[in-house]
Amino acid sequence: MAADDTWNQPPLEITEPAMLRAFAHPTRQRILRELSVRTHARAADLAQWLGEPANSLSFHLRTLAKAGLIRELPEKARDKRDRVWELSSQGGYTFEDPISDPAISAFFVERLDWLRRLVGGELDNDQTVSVLQFGGALLTKDEARQFADEVSELLAKWRKRGAESAEADPGNADRIAHDVVFALGRSVSSH
Repeated sequence: MAADDTWNQPPLEITEPAMLRAFAHPTRQRILRELSVRTHARAADLAQWLGEPANSLSFHLRTLAKAGLIRELPEKARDKRDRVWELSSQGGYTFEDPISDPAISAFFVERLDWLRRLVGGELDNDQTVSVLQFGGALLTKDEARQFADEVSELLAKWRKRGAESAEADPGNADRIAHDVVFALGRSVSSH
């Protein structure tokens, strides 16, 4: 599959036990997050960015690859020792039952904590844009799925744009990772 095709894929469903085990480790979650905002990354760069020893990071990269969450890009390598990686799907991830696995549940708790800090104004930074918007729409179940698909496509477009710009100008300190949260569902008070 061509690299461009990965940006247009639907989210990868994390359902297999090996995938869940691979995703559950905090270091591997950090690797996946780093790869999610880039077109690809060298193992040595990932080790530096994450502050992890290269040998430890290599183990985690192999574990993620074996689980099918990332793949190697040998055509991007400078030599036989250079290892370059990308996400198997730039469409993100979905989980069948995230609450049943404590490690996956912890991943979501961390994201909810981030959201609480954002809402509480604790994440103010001169380089980040923090926007919190609430709204609603009267939708059928099919329309809600279509709406979610359109939001996913828009996010993929901007993630790709940011990753390609970062690759073209890697020294631009103004380009930082922004987290995006999208939730769609029926609140209890909706009629």
